[in-house]
Amino acid sequence: MRKLFLLIFLIFASLAGAEEEKKELKFGIYITNLYDINFAKNEYTVQFWSWFHHDNKEYKPNSSIEIMNAKKFTREAANEEVVNGINWDTSKIKATINQEWEIRHFPFDTQKFTIVVEDIDMDAEALVLVPDKQASKIDPKAIPDGWTLKKFEMNTHVNSYATAFGDPSSMTNTKQDFSRLSVDIYLQRDGWRLFFTTFIGFFVATSLLLIAFIVLSIPSAVSTVQQQPRITLIIGALFSTIGSVYGLSSKLPYTTQFTLADSLEITTFTGVALAAIGSISYDVFVKNKKHKQALILNRVMFIIFLTLSFGLNAYMILNALHS
Repeated sequence: MRKLFLLIFLIFASLAGAEEEKKELKFGIYITNLYDINFAKNEYTVQFWSWFHHDNKEYKPNSSIEIMNAKKFTREAANEEVVNGINWDTSKIKATINQEWEIRHFPFDTQKFTIVVEDIDMDAEALVLVPDKQASKIDPKAIPDGWTLKKFEMNTHVNSYATAFGDPSSMTNTKQDFSRLSVDIYLQRDGWRLFFTTFIGFFVATSLLLIAFIVLSIPSAVSTVQQQPRITLIIGALFSTIGSVYGLSSKLPYTTQFTLADSLEITTFTGVALAAIGSISYDVFVKNKKHKQALILNRVMFIIFLTLSFGLNAYMILNALHS
């Protein structure tokens, strides 16, 4: 019985010792600049001051803390002080961050800009990152023009790797946990101006298609405007749409989601196809003395185009605005 009590005591003592060995590192951040937001390259650049509070003078967080989602970063103006018995390590950092963008509602989107930090030398058993939420902020002047700050938050969690990176002290060498802290800045875009400038090619194409469909739907107009001018309008709409698609491809990253941009592209190309079919079929029907059927066909296609172009796109815009 004494041996059993002694064993239980040793287990609890070892657990208590492990808890005592685990250190807390308080991390704070003040973001001074956020710029070069590049959707095509999935990146943005940020500058900020960072600081750490800890109780181990030998520990150098400025050397071991990494920005895990940075393509590259530089640390400068590093400083170490002891204030009221607390080790206070600070540095200024500039980083180019790898960021996956949410473009489903572009340009009425809300984006999460994330900075992820982790100590690469001490695992979660030895170190826990704690956010300094009270002092951490983003400078209002750092928010880019055309964006509004919706939320700023800091969270910490344990990040597991499916390897111990060859650590000889690891029991299994198949898993290692590290304390990870993320800084999330939620910015909402003021998108109306960008909406009109980015998609102006689609609006021009839609206008040309509306003219073509109106001509094809009015007997007196279609008998006056011959096939060549009608085809010219449709070709103009086609080239305007293609130009806009190429412009969007250089601005936005690939995504598997159905976006507002996709809706505008698909409806406009569909309108081009319907107008071309309607124009050619009208002449075929007329030559076969089927004027009424020709008008009915073109009016049906006109209704389909209006429903897709204004109905679907209006739904997508409203959905983006209220998301």
